[in-house]
Amino acid sequence: MAKQIEYKLDKSILTSMTGGVFWGKNDEAWPLFNSKPLIPILSILTSELPFRTPHFDNIELINVFAYEEGAPIDEKEGSVVIRTYTDLKELKPLEMPDELMKPCFKLNWRKVVDYPNGYQLELNLDEGEYRKYLDNNSYLMDEFPNHHGIKIGGWPYLVQETYFLQMDEPDFAFQFDSNEVFMFCDSGLGYFLINDKNGWHSHWDTM
Repeated sequence: MAKQIEYKLDKSILTSMTGGVFWGKNDEAWPLFNSKPLIPILSILTSELPFRTPHFDNIELINVFAYEEGAPIDEKEGSVVIRTYTDLKELKPLEMPDELMKPCFKLNWRKVVDYPNGYQLELNLDEGEYRKYLDNNSYLMDEFPNHHGIKIGGWPYLVQETYFLQMDEPDFAFQFDSNEVFMFCDSGLGYFLINDKNGWHSHWDTM
């Protein structure tokens, strides 16, 4: 899980953050969509994580950029860009367009225990067991939380009874929660996945 800490940007320091100046290769430019610069929503320096899931094997840095707030976003169209790096040696701060000067937050990571969402339990428990869960829902949600926020691994925090529940192998890697840097619709979430067929890709949901 990530805790957001207000951060006075120092371009010379590479760290996990949301907002701010992201790092890239010498030949990379800031990504654009419809001639507008994408918002730097999440940068994960994997050496700072309390543990690495298999999804991050051989990845040192992953950056996520997204199109303007409230717009439909899709990496296939270029309105979401996911960049991964296996070596930090040749990276440098990218030149951020002036219009993107927003708050930025350093991400401090901590390890938590995560549990399935109620939607997922409904699919995996028989009717009697699921009724017991509903009868004790408030207590169980506190005792066995499914965490929202920015997190690596665990179980996706579902806001809709869709998508993940329809997939046999969801390949969930990490989650982005709307914040001061980027708001997807009405406090929506972005789920990031990876598999051999599609590579890195995302799915976004809102209430």
